[in-house]
Amino acid sequence: MHPSSALEILNESTFKTLECWGEWITVDIFQQACLLTYYDFHQNSGPNVSMKAGQLTRQAYRYGLNELDNPDQCALYSYRRVDEDEIEEWRKIWWFIYCLDSYSNTSSGMPFIIELGSIRTALVGGGLTQDPTFSRPENMIFLPSNTDDLWETLRNIIKGGQELNFNIHMVTTTLLREANRLHRLHIQSCPQRVYDQITAFKEHISAVRLALPSGYLSPSRNTLIDESQYDHHARLVCVLHLHLARLLLVLPPFPPQIGNEWFQNWCESLASCQDIAAVVKEWNSTFTSATDPAICLAIIPALLVLQLHNRCGHEDDQITLTRIASNSNVLLLFLDQFSSLWSLPRVLKGKTLAPKYSTSVTDYISIQAAYVTVLTRIPDKLTIAEVGYLIKTRRAPLHPNFLLHQQQL
Repeated sequence: MHPSSALEILNESTFKTLECWGEWITVDIFQQACLLTYYDFHQNSGPNVSMKAGQLTRQAYRYGLNELDNPDQCALYSYRRVDEDEIEEWRKIWWFIYCLDSYSNTSSGMPFIIELGSIRTALVGGGLTQDPTFSRPENMIFLPSNTDDLWETLRNIIKGGQELNFNIHMVTTTLLREANRLHRLHIQSCPQRVYDQITAFKEHISAVRLALPSGYLSPSRNTLIDESQYDHHARLVCVLHLHLARLLLVLPPFPPQIGNEWFQNWCESLASCQDIAAVVKEWNSTFTSATDPAICLAIIPALLVLQLHNRCGHEDDQITLTRIASNSNVLLLFLDQFSSLWSLPRVLKGKTLAPKYSTSVTDYISIQAAYVTVLTRIPDKLTIAEVGYLIKTRRAPLHPNFLLHQQQL
């Protein structure tokens, strides 16, 4: 049997088992469904894959994985007693699905399915702490329903000392989710209330950054505390989340407001791109195959913003233009690392097409064919208004409308 046919049969049988409500569901079945969805998302990118990720998320809700530490409401406990080791495995499954929901909907430009307020599942490792005064169940760590309390959650994670980078990853993923949500709402209508939320959320990110351990944001491996290569790699992923979240929040307002605020945001967007490039420069390719390639979604906005800066505001600053070119090359090479293993980065990077387009901004939007290739279609010189228009009309890389444009060319 051809591997693709066997994979299709395995997919069908696994999800059919999940749908058979009333039967005892095992950890193995859910882990299998997670791996199959993960593989599809990164290897067969498209609208159907995002829908499959949504289906898996709703099944997790159905079995109460979002309420593992609320036993009166969790359907999983309706069948038999579950021991603590198995509960910990279910926790890991839930947080895996939480990340999958985050990445799949970020890439497709859709609202998230999981709501923070619906989660009553603790972060992992809560019962295996080094601090005897910080033991479960009284001190189990939960994500807060509001992002303004995330810095306190982060402090508890650091105090607990177990699964440090894994749990910090959940915090930074939460920040990235909220940044994407606000950015999406901002470009849809830009009401004052969204702008006020963005202003407040910037403060939440600042609080989390300040609550991190000393030196956590440094791209270099901290050999003074004997940081392992694995821990360094896991930390870099979290730092990329933070830099991308800030980038999404400082993109210029729409329509462009000429004045100090606009130019301040414009300068901050370049700084965020430089921070992302600085992290990528320290990337250890040994861990590429063990990293979720969805991290490439952090690279695409940075590439776009760097190219916009290349064409607006730095015409007479050769040093800045040289640095922009260097950072762009580094980010493209980072995509190449993952493109050799997965289809998702190849979709993001796109393919070389004949230059059958005009130089107008409107034509650039209407005939985009590949998310990185399209960067070459931006006119050599841009006005502030054109920069705002390009950012406002940018589609998520796996948005259904964007994929439709790809297929039509």
